[in-house]
Amino acid sequence: EGGTFDDDVHHAPTSMSPHDLKAVHEVVTAGALAQGLTNSVMHAEVRFHDGRPYLLEIAARVGGGGLDMIARITAEHDPIAAVVDIAAGRRPDVRHFRPTGTHIAAMCLISDAGVVREVRVPDEVSTSDRVFLLKITARPGDVVKRPPDGNTIIGFLGATGTSEADAFALMNDYAAKIEVSFR
Repeated sequence: EGGTFDDDVHHAPTSMSPHDLKAVHEVVTAGALAQGLTNSVMHAEVRFHDGRPYLLEIAARVGGGGLDMIARITAEHDPIAAVVDIAAGRRPDVRHFRPTGTHIAAMCLISDAGVVREVRVPDEVSTSDRVFLLKITARPGDVVKRPPDGNTIIGFLGATGTSEADAFALMNDYAAKIEVSFR
């Protein structure tokens, strides 16, 4: 919890306590029912303040930015297949959360400000079997802005690990190897 909200980093599976998870489920369920969502895939964003969860966003859609991949890798849940099943009138294959044992860490890639000349990703990063998400969105000529002028990202990177620390260490190591040059 800080003065601002920014979803620059993800980790899964959750490290929340059973008490906090129950509180999140209650808030998300209330938000879904308030919108009439009773048979839907949904994406919710929650922030804790003073130890209580608050709903920031809820929508009848799959989460973007690699969240579907994260669900498959860490919990063997396929939200895209669930959307297809619901649309076809079939009951989706869902169950109570059971972690697979694989951890992930994923982040928005942030660089200095400037006009992009080139983004270089070394083969060590782009071919790693532990990288599940690598998307460079910045192109030559793009203007990258940093706060307070903006908050441009240059892409996304996600890595797997045997623990939260392992996944974060590899993600940070690989992120540091991605080079951005400016005009």
